[in-house]
Amino acid sequence: MENYRKVNKLIAKHTDVHKEYIDSLSYVKDTSLYALLRKLADKRRVFSLELTAISSMIYPDQPIDVEGTFAGAMSRGWLDLKASINLEDDKSILKHSLEAEEYAQTAYTALLEQENHTQKSIDVFNKHLNTIATSIKELHTLEELL
Repeated sequence: MENYRKVNKLIAKHTDVHKEYIDSLSYVKDTSLYALLRKLADKRRVFSLELTAISSMIYPDQPIDVEGTFAGAMSRGWLDLKASINLEDDKSILKHSLEAEEYAQTAYTALLEQENHTQKSIDVFNKHLNTIATSIKELHTLEELL
């Protein structure tokens, strides 16, 4: 049941980050950052859907949080507030995106350290982890250019 809670938390976090990346697009000025955030948002949506499918198969009677969290909604509200008073810029959005990707990397690494996963789950977790590692590299590369 611990694995279920961790996967469900990841689903909610992916939903939050997806929404945050989409919201950030309206504040980004750099076209490369815009394109990368759009790509990252799409990846997070796919991650959420893949984890939802796995969770539904393994824990068919358990609810799945596909709406996101209150904390995620508050974070998006804070982004809107900062942007409305010109405290949000491309560098701060990029930094926040990097933190989100690094959080996901840590969460997946911790999840993989747990036992009792199906092989299909492990394969999906590893695929997501590899994609996140690539995203982190892309964000660092863009960070050097901004």
